Amino acid sequence: MDHRPRHMKTKTAQVFLFSFFLCLVIIGQNLSATTVAVSQTNISLFSAPGVAVSVNTAAKFGYFLGGFTPTLNNITSWDENFRGFNGFWQSSTKRFSVSMALGDNNVGGGTQTGVTGFGVTNAVGSQLYLIGSTTAYNSSTHTNSTLNADYVGATTSTPVFILTDTSWIMPTTTALDTSTTTFGFTANTGLAVFGGVAMGNSFSFNPATQTGSLTMTTIPEPSSISLSILGLVSALIASRRNVSKKGV
Repeated sequence: MDHRPRHMKTKTAQVFLFSFFLCLVIIGQNLSATTVAVSQTNISLFSAPGVAVSVNTAAKFGYFLGGFTPTLNNITSWDENFRGFNGFWQSSTKRFSVSMALGDNNVGGGTQTGVTGFGVTNAVGSQLYLIGSTTAYNSSTHTNSTLNADYVGATTSTPVFILTDTSWIMPTTTALDTSTTTFGFTANTGLAVFGGVAMGNSFSFNPATQTGSLTMTTIPEPSSISLSILGLVSALIASRRNVSKKGV
């Protein structure tokens, strides 16, 4: 029989409950939480038609912030307006791999702020995108906030791409749930289109063989655009001259 005074028994019970709660918190922090990932092997990557990529490159999986529409003219702003986790395309396996560890209310990382830890909320039901460039994969971005902020590092001359799929939707997550939701490529996977423009040169995927090919795109240089317009105008003038000669 416990002969201690009642107030001591109460204090002991409080200490026990506090310790128990602390253990739950520590366990929760060390669990992987819910993992949302995209993973797909055997995807050949090209920086331009016929130009194969042979190094590990940067990729992110997440979604664009509301009010921001990615275009080939605002590539340098993609990183800062994209909420997601860093990953890569591995040249040896031709594999895309990005994982997001999320807790309650989809709290995860926000690379657009340069913060490497957790702390931002990813909205349930958001359409997810896989974005990337020819920027080389750098594991230091996970611990270096400056590098993390511009992980994809795209510029107006950097080959880039954005892929999406109707099934890539942000699920509900909890801190104590250690399950993993892994998205792969499907027949519905394709280049994302914004403003009528595809965010890439070309993409193909065969669900039966689980193989595919992705060719990135770049913004044409102003000089190239000018030359193209000049060539078109010259062709039209030449065509009219031919028509005029035939009419004579």
